Amino acid sequence: MAKKSTRLLSILLAILMVVSMTSVMATAQYEFNPDTQSNNYYSISYDTLVGGNNQTSRGVYVVNEAWVFEEGKEPATVSFYFRGETVTETYNPARHLASVAAVYIQAAADGIKQPTCILTAGTYSKPISLTNNITLLGANAGINPNIPDPDPTVEWELNPERYLPELGDADSKNETRFWLPGEEDFNASYGGGNSSMNTKLITIEATKSGAKNYIIDGLVLQGYGAVIADTSASGGAHNVYVQNCVMNNGYSYDCEMLRFWNRGAGNTCEKKLYFSNCYITGQKNLCLYSGHASAIRMKGFSYQNCPAGAFYNANTLQWQGFSFELVDSHFWNEDGFEMRSNGYGQMFMLQHTANSQAMAGTNNEPFRYNISNNTFYNADSMSKKANGTYEKNVAFLEISMAGTNEDVIIADNTFINTYPVAAGTAENPIVIRYLTDANGIITHAGTADPKKNADGDYALNSNNLHITGNTFVGAFYQNVPSIGVNNHPDTLVEMEGNLYLDSVDATAGNMIAGTDKVYDKWVWMDTQLTEKSSTLFVNEFQVLTAGISVSNQDMTMNLEPTVYSQELSFNCNDKNSVAIYQSNENFEKGALIEGYTIDTSARTSYYVVSLQSYDKRTTQDYYLTVNRAVNTSSELYGITPTEEMMVEKAETTADVYNYEVNFDNTQFEMTASASEGATVTLKNAKTGAVITETDGKFIIPLSTIASEYHYYMDVSDADGITERYDLFVTRKMSTHAEVLNVTSGEDCAVIEDAANKTWRIEGTATSTNISFGLDISEYASVVLRDTVYGSEITPVRDQYTLERVSAGETRYNATVTAQDGVSVENWTLIVYRPENDACELLGVDNATLENGAYVARISSPMFFVNVTGSASSTYRVYADENGTQLIENPYLILQAATTDVWVQVIAEDGQHKSELVKVTIYTTADLNAAEDGPVYKPMLDNGIIGVTGAEPFTADDTVVAVNLDENTNQYFFKALGLGGYEIHVYTDMKMTLETAAEQVLTLDSGITRLYIRATKGDDERVYTIEISSPRFYEYSDTLTPWAKEYIEGLKDTGLGLMKGDENGAFNGEDCLSRYEMATLLVRLEGANKELFKNVRSPFQDTLAEWAADYVKAAYRLGLVGGYDVTDENGNVTGYLYNGDNVATRSEFIRVYMNVYCYMNFGVDVDTYYANNKEAIDEAFNAKGFKDAGEVGAWAVPGVYTAVAEGLIAGDENQKINPEGNITRNEVATVLFRYLV
Repeated sequence: MAKKSTRLLSILLAILMVVSMTSVMATAQYEFNPDTQSNNYYSISYDTLVGGNNQTSRGVYVVNEAWVFEEGKEPATVSFYFRGETVTETYNPARHLASVAAVYIQAAADGIKQPTCILTAGTYSKPISLTNNITLLGANAGINPNIPDPDPTVEWELNPERYLPELGDADSKNETRFWLPGEEDFNASYGGGNSSMNTKLITIEATKSGAKNYIIDGLVLQGYGAVIADTSASGGAHNVYVQNCVMNNGYSYDCEMLRFWNRGAGNTCEKKLYFSNCYITGQKNLCLYSGHASAIRMKGFSYQNCPAGAFYNANTLQWQGFSFELVDSHFWNEDGFEMRSNGYGQMFMLQHTANSQAMAGTNNEPFRYNISNNTFYNADSMSKKANGTYEKNVAFLEISMAGTNEDVIIADNTFINTYPVAAGTAENPIVIRYLTDANGIITHAGTADPKKNADGDYALNSNNLHITGNTFVGAFYQNVPSIGVNNHPDTLVEMEGNLYLDSVDATAGNMIAGTDKVYDKWVWMDTQLTEKSSTLFVNEFQVLTAGISVSNQDMTMNLEPTVYSQELSFNCNDKNSVAIYQSNENFEKGALIEGYTIDTSARTSYYVVSLQSYDKRTTQDYYLTVNRAVNTSSELYGITPTEEMMVEKAETTADVYNYEVNFDNTQFEMTASASEGATVTLKNAKTGAVITETDGKFIIPLSTIASEYHYYMDVSDADGITERYDLFVTRKMSTHAEVLNVTSGEDCAVIEDAANKTWRIEGTATSTNISFGLDISEYASVVLRDTVYGSEITPVRDQYTLERVSAGETRYNATVTAQDGVSVENWTLIVYRPENDACELLGVDNATLENGAYVARISSPMFFVNVTGSASSTYRVYADENGTQLIENPYLILQAATTDVWVQVIAEDGQHKSELVKVTIYTTADLNAAEDGPVYKPMLDNGIIGVTGAEPFTADDTVVAVNLDENTNQYFFKALGLGGYEIHVYTDMKMTLETAAEQVLTLDSGITRLYIRATKGDDERVYTIEISSPRFYEYSDTLTPWAKEYIEGLKDTGLGLMKGDENGAFNGEDCLSRYEMATLLVRLEGANKELFKNVRSPFQDTLAEWAADYVKAAYRLGLVGGYDVTDENGNVTGYLYNGDNVATRSEFIRVYMNVYCYMNFGVDVDTYYANNKEAIDEAFNAKGFKDAGEVGAWAVPGVYTAVAEGLIAGDENQKINPEGNITRNEVATVLFRYLV
C-alpha cells in the first residue's frame, strides 16, 4: 500500500476515535475531552473547583474513611491535601463523607447526575464499588506520575529516577493510596491462581440503564489482585477513563491487573476504555484483559519490569468498527520475558478472537489498530529454556487476529534489545525473516483462510499491515525473526522508512526467509538492505576538490593565507558514502564532522577521509594534510556597536574611533572586524587590563557618568605584526527626569497615574501632618512647590513634611531636572485628606479633669481658655451651660475669684460636636491689677483685613504697624478677613508656616513680624504685620573701641537683636556660636520663637535650653541646617546641629544674606546673585581682596553680594578671611550697616 494510503488511514483512525468519544460526558459540572485527556480541573485551584462557598451546586464531595463522627462530636473544620495544597474548610456533613457509597446517596439527594468525589490523601484498605456516573479524583489528580524516559536511540539504560512504589507502603506521601491484603491472603482466596477475580480494589458495576461515565484520576492502586475490574452484567454501554494512576499488583500469579470482561445479558454492556499517563509495575500476568470493548485508547503509559504479557483484548462480540490505539507509551523490561501458562510471552499482545470479517456490517467498516510512537525495551534473555534453546513464541509485539478486514498501523516506534547474542546459542541474527508459526519483534498472525469475494477483491477478505518509520536497535535471532506472518497468504504488508541499527547480517539469503513460502502479496519498499551493502567500490572513488594531491592513501592541500575554511567534494558509488573525521598528526580519528566543510584556520591541520560501505562495516581511510600560508595583514576594518547600544554620536579618523553613548548604557558592547586571520586585543589605555572577547563581542563597563574611557585596540597578524588603534567612549549625562516612586507612612495610600505624570497620597482623616519622600531618576534634582502660592517645600534629609494639611485635595508641582540640566519634566503631587468627624475633647490647658469637669487654679487675673480636641477640630467657649452665650475671645480677664465657662469641640466636618463641658477657673490674683496683663487695643481695618492694636492704615498699605509700650512683653493679636476676604497668617516671609489668626503673643525682641495672605477669588493681597516693642538695656562690660559705635547704634534701634549674656555683658571679642547665629537670624526676621516651642527638633544632639526654640525656628524657616554623621562606609548614621561650635565668616554671611535678600528683594541670595552676577562680581573684584580665591563656591553668592551691598569689608591686610571665625563685634557692625 502506498504512503498516501497510510496517511489517509491514520486520519480516518483519528476521526473514528474522536467521533466515538464526542458524547461521553453528560454532566454540566465539567467538560471532558478524551481526545486530549484534559479536564478543566487539571489546572485550577481547589477553591475554583468547588465554586467558593457555593459548594454543593458543583457536585463536589470529599471522602475520607476516618470521617465517621458521633452525633454532637463533629469537628468544626476538616483538613486534607489536594493537588499540592492543604485545604482547611468548615465541616459540612453533606459534603465531607466517609465513603463513595455515601457520595452516591448524597448526590442523588442533591440532584447531581455526575458527582465528583475527591478521595483525600491517605491509605485506603477497603475496596469500593462504582455503580453509576462518577468522577473519582485522588490527591494528585491531573498530575502525570511518569518521569520522561531517555532517548532510547542514545541512552538504553532505564531511568534511575523513576518512582517505584513499594507494595504495602503505608506512607501516603501526599497520595491517595489503595492497599489490599498480602499475597498469602490472595492465594488463599483464589486457590493458587483462580482467575475468578473475586478480590478487586475498584469495581465498576453499572446497574442502571443509560450511558455511564466513570473517571478515575490520580490514585495509587496496590493489591494482590485486580486493581480495577468491570463486572457490569446489565445497565447498557458505558465509558471508563483511567488516567494519572500508579498501579502495582505484586506480581500476582495469573491475575489480570485491569479486568474488563463482562458483556452483560444480551450483549448490552458495550465498553469504551480510555487510559492515559499511568505507571504500571509488579504485573506478572496480563495487565489489561478486555473482552467486548468496542474502543480502547492507551496513551502515555509507562510499563516497567512486568515479565509476562502486557495487554490482551479478546473481542467476541459484534461491535462493528472496533478501534484500538496505543501511542506515546514505554515498555521497559530488565528481567527478560517469562512464559505464561499457555506457553506464550509477549511484551505487548493484542489478540482479537472474533471474526472481524463477519462483524464488518453493511458498511464494510474494518477493525482499526494504531500503534505509534512507543518504545519497547528488553535487557535480558528471551526466556531461555532448560535445554539451552530459546522460546520461539516470545515477542516484543504481537497482534493476533481471527479473521480479515483488519487495518493495522505500526509506525514511529523504537524496538531495543540490549541482551547480547551468545556465540553458538542461535543462528546468526537477522533483521527480517518470515516463518510459519513464529514470532519476533512484530508478529502478525492470522488464523482464518479468507476467500476472495465475487468481484475478486480483498475488501473483506484481506488484512493490511503498515510498518513505517520504526527503529530496530540490537541483535535478534534467526529463530526469533523480526517479522512473521502465520498461515495468512492474503495479507498486504507495507514497509517504508524503517531504520536498523547494529542488527543486520546482510549475507545473501537472510534477507527474506521462510520455512513455507514467500507470500506473493508482500510489497517490499525498504531499500536499505541490499546484497552488496558491505562492498566498497574503491575504483569509483574520486576527489573533486581542486588543489588536493593524492598519493596512495595520502592527501595534501596547500591554501592561500586568508582561506580559513574549505569545502571538500568527492564522488563515489551510490552504495558508498564519505565521512570526514578530525585528526592529529598521527592521523588518529577524532570527532565526525557534519558535512564536508573543514576548518583550516590553523597553519597545519589534519583530517581522515573515510570511504564507507552502505552498512558502515567496511571502510577505506585516506589521510589529508592541509597547509595554509602565513597571513601578514593586521588592518582594523571597523568596529560596530551591538543593536542594544544607544549611540548618540560616532566619529572616526584613520586610527581613532570616538563614540558618545546614551546615559542608559552601563556598558559599551561592540564587535570588531579585522584582516582575515588577524586577532584583535582590547586593552584599557590606563591600566593595561585586557577586555576578553565573549561570544564575538567586546564589553566595556561604563560606571561613571560624563567620563571618557580610553582603550587601545591592537590588531596582530599571524607573524606577530601589530597595529594599534585608539577607542574613546563617553557616557553622556542622564536625560531622565521622572518621579519613580513616592514613599509615605503606613497610614497613607500612594497611587500612581503614570500616564498623567501624577502621584496621589491619600491620608486618613487624622493625617494632619503628612511626611513623604520622592524617589526620582538617578542624578536628577527636584523642586516641590505649592501650585496655588508657588511656595517651595523644602525637604529635611530627603523627607518632605506637610503640616496642618487641609481636608480635601491640595496640589503640588514637582519639577524634576535631569542630570544634563536641559531635560525637565513636571509631575503633579496630589495630597488628599478626608474631613475628620472626630470631636473628642482631649484636655484644657492649665486645667485638670475633676469629676467630669475641668478645674484651673491660677495666680493671675488672666486666663486663656485653650482646648485640645481631636485632630483638625475647633472649639467654642460659652458663658452658659446651654451653649447660647458665645465668648468670642477666649482670653479672659477675670472679674471674680471664681469664673465658670463651658467648652465644646467642633469636628472638622462641622457636623459633629462634643458635649458641653464645664471649666471652673479659680484665681488668687489681685483683680484690680489687670493692666499688667496683655495689651488690648482697638482693632483697625482697611476694609480688607482688621488687626488689633494697629496704627491707622489704608487699603493700599502693605505694612501694618503695631507699636506697643516700651518693654511690653505680651500682646493680644487678632486678625480678621473683611468684605468676603479669607485670611491666613504665617510666621515666615516665605509664607509656608501658618499660625493662628487669634492668640496672645509673648514678645522676645524689639520687632515681631507676621504675614497675612488675604484672598477673594482671584484677588490676593499680602500684608506684613510689624509689632514693635522696643527693647532697651545697658551692657555691663566695656565695649571694643572700634566697634562701640556700631554696637550702641544697634542697641538704640530697640530691636533687641544682640542683648548680651545672662550678666548683661556684650562679649564683643567672643566668636559667634551657632546657637547665637540661629538666635540672631530668628530675631532679625521677626519670627516669634514661642510659636516653635512644640516643634520637634530634627537634630540628634541635645540643644541648649535657652537656644532650643531659636534653633527649631531657624531650621523650620530654612535659615540653618545641620551636619550629617557618617560611618566608615560613608553611610549617614546621624544629624547634629553642634550649637556650641563657632560659625565661620562664610557660614554666617551665607545664611544672613538669605534673610537680607528675602527682606529686601523677595528672593534668596542664590537667585539674587544669579540675576545680578555681572554687577556683583564687578563690585567684589574692585575691592582687590588678596584671599578672594579662598571663598568656597557654595559661599560665593552670599560673600560677593554682602561686599557689593557694603555690608562687609576686608581687614587691614586687605583680606576677607572667608574661613576665619566671625566675632560678635563684626556681626554687630554688619547688622548696623544694614539697619542704620
